[in-house]
Amino acid sequence: GEDEPQDQQVIAIQFTDPGITASGELRYLPDEQVFVLEVTGMPELPEGQVYQAWLIDDSAPVPVGVMDPVTGEIATSGDRDAYQTFAITVEQGPLGNPAPTSDPIMVASLQDSDAG
Repeated sequence: GEDEPQDQQVIAIQFTDPGITASGELRYLPDEQVFVLEVTGMPELPEGQVYQAWLIDDSAPVPVGVMDPVTGEIATSGDRDAYQTFAITVEQGPLGNPAPTSDPIMVASLQDSDAG
């Protein structure tokens, strides 16, 4: 439709575990500086665990929210230029942890290597 943002960027996501057959995409809306991750087919987590999202820069991962278990969606504000990586880890629910306690199960590189 006419209201669709014309300049949203689609960022490739990679699952680090070959056993995960989920699919989805990470989109970035530069006008609003918002990331929207939508994935389907994520493995169901044990009770009390959540998928938590992180924006990672040179210093430390910043927790930016947990995945909606129904929609498989995470939306968070952030400046793409300020971070290297968007990552997902499995953490303690319902709100996640202040720092990752496990290796990412999904990563997305925010810095295009061909951007100069």
